[in-house]
Amino acid sequence: MDIDGLGPAVVEKLLERKLIKDVADIYYLKYDDIYSLENFKDKSTRNLLAAIEESKKKPLSRLLFAMGIRFIGSHTAEILACEFGDLDTLAGADFGDIEKIREIGPKIAESVVTFFKQQQNLDIIRRLREAGVNFKAGKQVVEARESFAGKTFVLTGKLEGFSREKAREIIENFGGRVASSVSRSTDAVLAGEDLGSKLDQAKKLNVSIISEDDFVEMIK
Repeated sequence: MDIDGLGPAVVEKLLERKLIKDVADIYYLKYDDIYSLENFKDKSTRNLLAAIEESKKKPLSRLLFAMGIRFIGSHTAEILACEFGDLDTLAGADFGDIEKIREIGPKIAESVVTFFKQQQNLDIIRRLREAGVNFKAGKQVVEARESFAGKTFVLTGKLEGFSREKAREIIENFGGRVASSVSRSTDAVLAGEDLGSKLDQAKKLNVSIISEDDFVEMIK
């Protein structure tokens, strides 16, 4: 959840003192709990409490990744968050609902279904909800377009008119996804200048390659 100041050493101290026993307990820590730890003063204690509070606003994809569901990496977490929109909808989905999603196979679907059936996980989710942790996807599709919706793009090379982050935002706002590497499930590679190995992989897999000019036409 990218909580600044909550590194492995601090977590170990909290566990040793039995101030936490699971991830939900982090959101119930008090000032005195943290201040009692070695090397923590007033400012560092308040900073950590503020960082914990700020992490409650993270989008659903971050929460799914942080939960440690087997086989769920950051990219898969984004796919699930985008598809289901909120944690409750995902928790109520059955194997078929999940397995039919592009890039989600039976192994991942079974893992997700199993996770949300276990009472210990449901108890943690309940306490996260009560603590005010966000359960909704952070980004909403602004306008789904046929050329983007449900498709996976990979960015490679330097773009002249867009930063990488801006290009990603545009693709996601139109209903697409951005992956970090080229695979058989990639629909298109947006190629700028100074190209690398991703372009070679796209050609090898016969993945569509679009130029920056093509991209501009797609978003007009």
